[in-house]
Amino acid sequence: MSEAIADVHRGVRFTVEAAPRSGGFEGRFAILDVAAAGQVGTDDSYRPATDNLWATEQEALTYATEAAHHAIEGIPAFDKGTPGL
Repeated sequence: MSEAIADVHRGVRFTVEAAPRSGGFEGRFAILDVAAAGQVGTDDSYRPATDNLWATEQEALTYATEAAHHAIEGIPAFDKGTPGL
């Protein structure tokens, strides 16, 4: 497993990591700040994937970072429609 990388998006702290799985890497994120603490995941609600397995560690980290950004922004699941409408 890669070392967790900490970052900040819109003032909210989060970490991402890439875990080896089945010959590839799975991207994971965790929201650290109290207001949104406890949000962890591998899936991106805005751009869901059929399988969260990436060929390289960097791809997994990039996908996990995008997923964390979308979780922080409060974007609803892809099948739940457009926010605010």
